[in-house]
Amino acid sequence: MWKQKLRIYKIERKERRYLQKYAKKKEPWIEQKFAQKVPKKLQSTLESAFIKAFDLIFSKGVSWIEKTYDKDAFQQTTWKRNHKYTKRIAKHHVLGAGISGVGLGLLGIGLPDIFLYTALLFRNLYQIVLQNGFSYETSQEKIFILLLLQGTSVPAMNY
Repeated sequence: MWKQKLRIYKIERKERRYLQKYAKKKEPWIEQKFAQKVPKKLQSTLESAFIKAFDLIFSKGVSWIEKTYDKDAFQQTTWKRNHKYTKRIAKHHVLGAGISGVGLGLLGIGLPDIFLYTALLFRNLYQIVLQNGFSYETSQEKIFILLLLQGTSVPAMNY
């Protein structure tokens, strides 16, 4: 019993150190430069567009996203095979999002790109989830996906 408590204590201590280390982390210089160049009104417009896109796609876009890939095929892949495949999928989606962003940017269409990027993000996540033998349909799994996204965008969470 005391060994288990000691193990938990060590893990919690490691977690506290990690959170303290990354809580002090500064914004990357490139983000600081962009923040200086982007007007406040445009920044708030972009933020609200991201919020709307995220909400729409996360709550109602699953059926649309599922039409873009074979769900059964992803569920049947084995874990050993899917590690390389998952990396390839991620590269393709990043490339696709970049190309769509540049294309729509050149056409002067910026805000629809946010919806497309968000849809590609969730498509990639859903494919990875299926390949690893999980689902994304229950509310608990959706919460877990949101926590994963939060963990990738926030260096340290305040507990």
